[in-house]
Amino acid sequence: LNGTGMQTFGITSGTSNCGAGLFAKAEVNSFIESNAVALENDIARGQGETLSTLNDMLGCSADFNSTLQQNYKTIYAPGVNASEKIVSLASSCEG
Repeated sequence: LNGTGMQTFGITSGTSNCGAGLFAKAEVNSFIESNAVALENDIARGQGETLSTLNDMLGCSADFNSTLQQNYKTIYAPGVNASEKIVSLASSCEG
């Protein structure tokens, strides 16, 4: 299959049953950083479009919204990398 390009397609599209690798983590981090203000507001409220999109990317359920909301002060504490903290909290909800 290497010659057909199917392996490359499968890896990049997530259809080859490979676990979330560096690409997926980088994509999530990029999303968090690009949408920092909207995401922070959504996490504070416990709902919103940006938070919903993040949950979809991480494979989380809507219940994860309340987890992030409860950890808001920890996620956005001075000197904390919000992206790393969010990904760390999300590790319990990944499929």
